[in-house]
Amino acid sequence: MVAALSPGLASGRTALQVAGFMARPGTLLARPAIDRWLADVGGRDVRPMLDATGARRAVEAYLATVTGAKDLAVDATFLNSLAARSSVVTAIDIALAPFDRLDRLKAFVIGAICRDAVRGALLRADRQAIEALLGRDVQDFAARQAATFYPALADLSPSVTPALRGADGTEFAAHPVNALAARVILAAIGAETPLAAAILAIRESGSPALGTPVPLGPAHCADVLRLWQREAR
Repeated sequence: MVAALSPGLASGRTALQVAGFMARPGTLLARPAIDRWLADVGGRDVRPMLDATGARRAVEAYLATVTGAKDLAVDATFLNSLAARSSVVTAIDIALAPFDRLDRLKAFVIGAICRDAVRGALLRADRQAIEALLGRDVQDFAARQAATFYPALADLSPSVTPALRGADGTEFAAHPVNALAARVILAAIGAETPLAAAILAIRESGSPALGTPVPLGPAHCADVLRLWQREAR
């Protein structure tokens, strides 16, 4: 476990990031999650205190308590897994990533799952709708690379492709495929370490509750982690 905590190793840096999130989650929570807990505390809005010197620590302590961040199970088994398995480090890296990068990963997950639908879009209007939803680079990835490098995720297409066909100008953040991709990512990182899924759930919703799990096999999880490492970063 000592080696896992060395700041010169990826495992040590990841352990420090987890500890930092548990102590001060505010900077990494999604805005709706912050609003949920800070809209009215003690009869007044304390969100501005997140930027106030001296008050931030108290607000962060409150957030750590009400979101459940302070209760995350960080133990010797988890720390040892950081040193032994690079996939666990990757899962935590995803869980703590900036939301714009998480959105990019979600788009690539959808592209990999729905690659046949993307390649089979013959009408110009359909191709334009998919491009507007996922982005040109993800559309090209789905058409040219996904089948070769990320084959397992296509197993999930029956439950995701119908939602993709609803691409109608809705922004990705508000489209049903965003939520579907989020569930896949939660399941994939949770298979590596439940702590990663709990962190991401807290960040997005303000609660470690994960909702209905998506049944994934090892190949699906490996594809998601590789997407992060090779495409979405």
